[in-house]
Amino acid sequence: PSRLPDLIDSVNQLSAWFQSNVETLPPELINTITSGLSSVGASIIDIVANFAGATVSWVSHFPTWILFVMFTIMTTYFWSVGKHNYRKYFRESLPKRWIKTAGGLYRSMIGALIGYFRAQLIIMCANFLVMLLGLTILGVDYNILLSVILAILDFLPSIGPGTVLTPWALYNIITGNYTLGIGLFLLYLATMGMRQLLEPRVLSRQIGLHPILTMA
Repeated sequence: PSRLPDLIDSVNQLSAWFQSNVETLPPELINTITSGLSSVGASIIDIVANFAGATVSWVSHFPTWILFVMFTIMTTYFWSVGKHNYRKYFRESLPKRWIKTAGGLYRSMIGALIGYFRAQLIIMCANFLVMLLGLTILGVDYNILLSVILAILDFLPSIGPGTVLTPWALYNIITGNYTLGIGLFLLYLATMGMRQLLEPRVLSRQIGLHPILTMA
C-alpha cells in the first residue's frame, strides 16, 4: 500500500507522455493507434465475458462436484475397511501366476513413484541453492525463507516459481527498480534451465529409464 501512490504517479506520467507525443503524430497513424486500442478493448471485453460465463458454469456444476467428492470419500472408506477381505478373495480366486505378476507390477510402480519423488527432491534442493545464491546477490531480504517457498512452488506441478518471480520482476520494473526486476527475470530463467538440465538425468537414474525415454 505504501508504494501505491508511486505506482499511480508512474502510470499518470506514462499516460501524460503518451498523450503529448500522440498529438505530434500524423492523423493516419493516430487513427491506426485508435483502432488498435479499440480492438484491444473489445478483446478485453470478450475475455471478461468468457470468464464470467466460465464462472457461472463452475457454480452450476458445484453441486455435482460436491456429490462426486462425497461419493469418492465414502467409497475409499469402505474399500479401506474391507481391503483385507477383498485381498483374500482375489488370492483365492485368481491363478497364482497372475497374483505373482500383479505383485511384481505393484512393487515396480511403488519403486518408480518413490524414485520420482526422490528425483524431484534432488531437483528442488538444487533450485533452492540457485535461488538462494541469486537472491543473495540481488540483496533481497529474507532470502532463505523466499528460497524455500520458491523451491516448494517449483515442486508443485503447473505452478512453479514463475508465479512469484514474474509478477515481482514486473512490479520492480514498473516502479523503476530495473536492476532487481531484470535480476529476478534472469533468476527465473536460471531455475527453469536448471530443471530442464537436471530432470531427465536425475529421473532416469531414480526410476531406471534411459534419459531419452525420460524426456519423452
